[in-house]
Amino acid sequence: MSYKLLLLLLLGVVTLAHCAPMAEEGGDETALKGTAVEDEEPVSDPEAIVSRRWRPWRKGRLHCLSVSSKGNTATCPARYFVTGCACGHACGSWNPEANGTRCLCHKGCMPNGQSLDWTLAMCCKIV
Repeated sequence: MSYKLLLLLLLGVVTLAHCAPMAEEGGDETALKGTAVEDEEPVSDPEAIVSRRWRPWRKGRLHCLSVSSKGNTATCPARYFVTGCACGHACGSWNPEANGTRCLCHKGCMPNGQSLDWTLAMCCKIV
């Protein structure tokens, strides 16, 4: 499985784990206790996972922040991982680098291989 695909799958799981309880329970943080689904067949449909109240990290919370910098790269702080990137000049071509801790926006969007004016990384960790 490629690194990009694995990162996207992790992002989907983390997003579902963080957002599903708030959408289903009206933001009540106490609803996370004891709601894991056990002894059921695996499901690949994201809506079915949310409806079954799947919780991989019942005791953790997701903490995210954005980091921006000039140029083609933005680096997450220690213990944070890239969950998404945004690139200046409407360039939508990027890759995670450095074991998923840095965004690299491709220079191919700019004429003559110039650097982009900014790069933003969305960085998350489980706390």
